[in-house]
Amino acid sequence: VDCEVSPWGPWTACDADCGPGTMSRARTVQIQPQNGGRHCPSLQQRRGCQMSNCHNHQDHAIKGKSF
Repeated sequence: VDCEVSPWGPWTACDADCGPGTMSRARTVQIQPQNGGRHCPSLQQRRGCQMSNCHNHQDHAIKGKSF
């Protein structure tokens, strides 16, 4: 029996308000592999994101920057 996984869930919001950050999504194992079946694929994906909400940033050097 091969591993079966759920469809990908939605991407999370970017974990940064200003500058580079990360988004992720996940899926779950529906059926565990048995008797030499195919292993489960990755259950997590990550991708980069870029946020430009820097006008409220504490660091004045970053505050006016546009990413």
